[in-house]
Amino acid sequence: MVMLAPDRYRGGDVDRRTAREVTRLDRRTHVEVERVRQAASIEAAKVEAVGYVGTVALMETAHLGVVEAALAHHAPHNARRLQYVADRYTEAIADRAVRLSRSLS
Repeated sequence: MVMLAPDRYRGGDVDRRTAREVTRLDRRTHVEVERVRQAASIEAAKVEAVGYVGTVALMETAHLGVVEAALAHHAPHNARRLQYVADRYTEAIADRAVRLSRSLS
């Protein structure tokens, strides 16, 4: 004689239970995917911010070099002073850019 499982394990109850579990898993998966997407968006924004600050830092450093060279050409006796000032400001720019980069990591 073959024994059949109780009714609760056959038919509709099992299908409904399976459907609920699949729905729960789908929700968890959706939440996890969205969490990963948000984390990726945040990281991308940080990369953009560091890139922007790096670009501005490079442009400002180049500008300082151009101004220093032009002034040194017109006042060669002050070339060392101009270089000192430009070097200090370049260091300050680099320091600020590096601090931002570290704060975003």
